Amino acid sequence: MINPSIACLAALGLMVSLPFAASAQPASTATPQAASQPTNPSAARREEAAMTPAQRSALVEADLVQLRTQLAITPAQQTQWEAFAKITHENAIQLQERFQERAQKFARINAADNMTDYATISELHAVQLRRLAVSFQTLYASLSPEQKVRADNALRDRRTPGAPPG
Repeated sequence: MINPSIACLAALGLMVSLPFAASAQPASTATPQAASQPTNPSAARREEAAMTPAQRSALVEADLVQLRTQLAITPAQQTQWEAFAKITHENAIQLQERFQERAQKFARINAADNMTDYATISELHAVQLRRLAVSFQTLYASLSPEQKVRADNALRDRRTPGAPPG
């Protein structure tokens, strides 16, 4: 059986690293209106896909700051937190670079190559989530019972990308 905390961590990993992945359109298709007022999930993904690496890094950092605050990480847990945060940042950077590579060739590839390329990205993301889960398990093991409840609630409350709102 999958630990609910790990399932929630996978949702966090998706939220932080892959919110624009489901969009089959390259970043260049984002419109200024979509960037300022995303009215649907597809527009929100295009907005995130159009982010610069610095904007993506800032978004990841903001999510990490929020989670760190929710968990009330102590100085004794700093080493485990830093390892988790480092992997989170590395995953986001690597995935964004891979999607930028995809966007550059998207207009030139056929449907079969498109599916193959997306499958390769999905495999990369699965490897990243496994790595993040191992790091989070170490952090989670260092948490107090109260912090574990906070972690469970914080990650449970995060909506999985692609899931219906509400």
